[in-house]
Amino acid sequence: MIILGLDPHPSTHTAVALDSRGVVLDSLSVQNDFDGLHQLWLWSVQFEEHCWAIEGAGNRDVAPLLALLFARNQLVYHIHPSLTSQYRARRGKKKNDLVDAENVARVLLANPELPPYQLSTQRTRLQEWSRTRDKLAQ
Repeated sequence: MIILGLDPHPSTHTAVALDSRGVVLDSLSVQNDFDGLHQLWLWSVQFEEHCWAIEGAGNRDVAPLLALLFARNQLVYHIHPSLTSQYRARRGKKKNDLVDAENVARVLLANPELPPYQLSTQRTRLQEWSRTRDKLAQ
């Protein structure tokens, strides 16, 4: 199974594909907009058997991507940011989006017992309202 580790941000998403031996197969950075998410989806389908490890999957900046992934029956795991930072500290690498995306995937590789992320309708609605409020405030 290929793990697609994702480091999400309000304006960009960075993803790394990691195989079951921990070898980095590929990476991609996209804008966090409709075109970028579509590009990310097209990139992911090259990996036949894959799952998603997303740092802070409950973050509202990830909600549009989660909607896309769950609509396509993708397996998603929430990786808490504290696990990613602990992993980075042990490996002695500097912080950047590519390193973080790789570490997100490595956390899932090292912790296969983590439960899959479940989408909450109420959480999704609150995130949509919050995004709308932020846009109106701007």
